[in-house]
Amino acid sequence: MVGGRVLLVDDEPDLGRLLEQHLVRAGQDVERCSTGTEGIARLDASPSIWAAAIVDLTLPDMSGTDVIARILALKPGLGIVVISGSPFDPAALHQAYPDSPIRFLHKPFRMAELTAALAAVCKHPEQGAT
Repeated sequence: MVGGRVLLVDDEPDLGRLLEQHLVRAGQDVERCSTGTEGIARLDASPSIWAAAIVDLTLPDMSGTDVIARILALKPGLGIVVISGSPFDPAALHQAYPDSPIRFLHKPFRMAELTAALAAVCKHPEQGAT
């Protein structure tokens, strides 16, 4: 998979556990949290350990786009996989963050799609910049 830890921010407990289990089985170090505030705090505590983030757009405490903005302010260029069951135009995020590797997956998606998206955002030349 990717070097470093993956931050998984999704408020759906069953889906979060499923995604975490898949990534761990694939050899990935994952930290899962259910709110944007918790995800931002974890990233802020140790920005250098994170290889990528997986962020749901619909969270209980703040919007996923706000979480992404805060994450990229703390660690510019971090690879992000956006997941959502709601309609969303990924072009808006690409326009807002043209130098950040971002992929979008619409729920439901296959685990192979998640794995491929995560690998793609971590291969971006800007990924890992601080």
